[in-house]
Amino acid sequence: MSPDMEKAKERISNYSNQGRLLEEKLKVALDESLEWLPEGGKEALVSDILDATTDDKLHGIFFNIFTILAWPALLESETSDVRIPEEDISPPETRDQDMQDYCLKRDNYCCVITGAMDTATYFERFRPAGFANVQLQIAHIMPYSISHWNESAMTTLWDALCRYFPAVHEARIKAGSINALVNSLSNSLSMQCHASQALSLFGFTLKATDRPNVYKTVLFPTCPHLVQEFLPDEIEFKPAPRTGTEEDEELELPSKELLDCHYRLAHILNACGYDMAHRLNEYWCLWQRVDRENVINMLDEKIDMSDYLNSEIWELPDS
Repeated sequence: MSPDMEKAKERISNYSNQGRLLEEKLKVALDESLEWLPEGGKEALVSDILDATTDDKLHGIFFNIFTILAWPALLESETSDVRIPEEDISPPETRDQDMQDYCLKRDNYCCVITGAMDTATYFERFRPAGFANVQLQIAHIMPYSISHWNESAMTTLWDALCRYFPAVHEARIKAGSINALVNSLSNSLSMQCHASQALSLFGFTLKATDRPNVYKTVLFPTCPHLVQEFLPDEIEFKPAPRTGTEEDEELELPSKELLDCHYRLAHILNACGYDMAHRLNEYWCLWQRVDRENVINMLDEKIDMSDYLNSEIWELPDS
């Protein structure tokens, strides 16, 4: 352990609780972040912690990390129905629909987890032997919903994300923009609904192996038993078989860098305990009851994101 890392850990241990938001999770979240962040991100966090001359500043660093963890998963919840004023949403772009079509095509219209076939395709192909049929949706490693946030909200998230995950920063630059990265094939997976939700809520994650495009599934206690039952030990991403026609084309596989980011965030969040990893849907219920108008205003660019992050929605419910 480097001297600076030791100093950073000591700084975390010296934090004094003063009733700040979610501060009971600060020490474990920062310690686990120092354990799980990638090279480059780890050093950036150490530097930030050592520069935090007050506990308020240290709490701000913790809350940046918590924002990365909880906010995307909240909006990606299967039950979510965030309603953004129509005038603030660009008309659906053809390329977004094309991306979804290409994702299904790349994955041969099958769930990348189980191999079960999309129901519509299953019947179009006259119920091929050896396939179960399921309802598929396009799962996103980085939540699709953030492509509709206002500039302030996206800046808050992505500044922290790119600082602590340099490979994600490079992927964003390569894609050309945040929206281009979020809406890309490299961020997309064809997946049946229950698995998609479990992935977005960090119930399971995928760990890269030494074989190209082969990942080991990593389960956490918050992963629903229904999903655990059908998750294989390993998953291999591969394009649909070529047909030998002019329609054949190279379609980008899921990004190793984005999956690695998800893998590390999943470990950090789940290490913070059941009440953090499992209760994101409870936060959603609180959002509906307590702070719906505040979030709508944020998406409408009427207020800054900090107003939302400081609201009582983030108080952990009593166990």
